[in-house]
Formats: sequence, structure tokens, C-alpha cells
Amino acid sequence: MNNILTIIGTIMTIVGLAITFLVPKEYQKGSTIITIIIAVLSAIVYFSFTYFYILLAVILVVSIVLNFVFYRKQIFMKRLVFFFEEKEQKKEYAEIIRWGSALSKALWLSHNFKTRKEIGKYVEKAAPKLSHNKALIRAKINDIGWTSVELLDYENAENIIKEGIELAKSENDFYMIAKGYRYLFSIYLRQGNQLTQAEEYLKNSLDETKKLVDGNPHKTELIAEYHFANASLENKKGNHNLALEEIEKAEEAYKQLPDKEWAIKINARKGDITLASKQANSIDTAITIFNSGLEESKKYQYLRQEVKNLTGLGACYIAKGKDYYDDAKANLSNAKKIAEKLSLYYELGIIDKHISNLNNKQL
Repeated sequence: MNNILTIIGTIMTIVGLAITFLVPKEYQKGSTIITIIIAVLSAIVYFSFTYFYILLAVILVVSIVLNFVFYRKQIFMKRLVFFFEEKEQKKEYAEIIRWGSALSKALWLSHNFKTRKEIGKYVEKAAPKLSHNKALIRAKINDIGWTSVELLDYENAENIIKEGIELAKSENDFYMIAKGYRYLFSIYLRQGNQLTQAEEYLKNSLDETKKLVDGNPHKTELIAEYHFANASLENKKGNHNLALEEIEKAEEAYKQLPDKEWAIKINARKGDITLASKQANSIDTAITIFNSGLEESKKYQYLRQEVKNLTGLGACYIAKGKDYYDDAKANLSNAKKIAEKLSLYYELGIIDKHISNLNNKQL
């Protein structure tokens, strides 16, 4: 019996070792260390603690299975980056640019920011090999620069966006210049105490937008984004009526764009402005707006906007008073859960402030 158990244990450990060392490196997730520990322990207990030996082997196999179950998304994203690494090693620069361009928006909307930035860096290195300045501009401003803003790396984001803007100026790429300036606006707006500099960058963005011919889809997009950004600026300055006017203009402009994702973010911003205005019935009106936005964001699986609308609802219920604190807590908890999963660091900061405010009120 002991011989049989020993053989079974040996086979299980060999299988575990084979799985750990033969699968691609992206799949291992620490299983190699576990296997090595088991191999050492097996040498010690080989003849005297057979049952314990088998148990350790079972733990190894279970750990590997769990790695596949819980890290599927990470595995896919790492494999995706590895794809670009292989292309770079083979000097297939055109393929890097082609795939990088195709994946950029999808990675942004699916909130895979770190992967987007990593791939952007491959494009940044590949583009000069083919003198592909357009791709280089987009990599610097969008894929690396703007994504770095999302990751709260403001200093590096500002530097590389400015590099992209200078390159875009040499190409008369008014669309990307305007986007770059608007991204710089967002960096300074987010930091709160530098509104003058933020406002200057937004003005620069509008000036570049005006250089595009009427009817150009890029111009329509930039105009919509300008009004959306200006609504945020005016709201921050306390000019809530003007902010509402700007968000209405943004909404009209977004309706002219083919992508539904653009318009989905209107509700959350409109709800924020409405709540901040503190006018008659503003809280209940904001709740209606946020609920509408929540429904839309769920319909189109736009999780960032789901977080924003849940956060807005939490703020509304805090403002309504102690009878609604449970509703506030529920919405903020749901928002935080999604934000943590997606690594939405900026939104997490806002959510935590609301939770702290709620906790203080409940003391």
C-alpha cells in the first residue's frame, strides 16, 4: 500500500513540476516556488510521511488550477504584451504600429491602462524606425501620456504629452495638438489649485480646434470635448449655471458623433453640477440624472461611468441626510468595489473622501 501511495505521490509531483516549468512564464504566478518547496519536502518525508507527501502534491495541483481560474485576465494581458515583445525582437515595426493603433481605444474603454501604456511604449520605439510621426505622436499623447494621467503619474504624463505636442506642431496635426493641450488642462484641473494654468491650456486647445475645417469629424469631437471640459472648469470655479450651459452644449455635440461611449459620460457630469448648484430640488434632480446615467453605463458596459454615477448617488444621499446614509453607503461601496477592480485611482480618491465624510457624519 505504501509503495502504491508513494508512486501516486511521485507521479503527482512530477506532473506538478511539468505543468509549472513547461507552461509559458505568464501563467506561473508563483507556482514554481510552491513546487520547489514541495520537491524539497518530498525528499525529507519520502519514506515516512507518504500521506503528507500526497497532500502537498495535491496542494500544488490545486494552486496551479486556481492560478488559471483567478488570473485569466492578467494572463491574457501579459500574453498581449508578450506579443509585442516578440514583434519587437523580430523587428516587425509595422505590425507593432498596426496592432498598437487597433488596440488603443479598446484597452482604454476596457480600463486596461497599464497594458495600454506598455503597448504604447512599444509603438513609441517602433514608429521612428519607419519615420511614422503620426503613430509616434499618438503614442506619446494618447497611449503613454493620457494613460499616465489615469495612473496619477502627472509629472511624466505632462512631459511626454508636451513632447507629443511639439512633434504634432511640426506635422500641423491640429487634432492631436488640441487633444494634448486638453490633456494638460485635465492634469492641472485635477490638482485643484492651478485653475489659471488649466484654463490657459483649455484655451490653447480651442484655438487649435478652430484651425480644423468645418465638417471634419475630429473637429466635432474636439468641440464636444471642449464644452465638456469647460463645464468641469466652470463647476470647479463655482459658476454652476454656466457649467450647466456648457454641459448642454457638449451633449448636443456628442449626439453628432457615431460612438455612443462619448455621450454616456454626460449624465455623471451633469449630475455633479446639478448637485453642486444647491438649487431647489437639486438633490432629487441629481439623483434622477445619476440613475439615468447608471442605467446607460450598464447597458453599454462602461464601468468607469458606472463608478461615477454610483459615486454621485452616494454624494446625493449623504446630502439628503441621516435617513439616507444606508443608501449612500451602499452606492459608495459598490462604486469602490468596481473602482478597485479596474484600478481607477482618481475615482478611488473621490470615493474615499465621500466615505470619510459619511463616517464623520455618523459619529
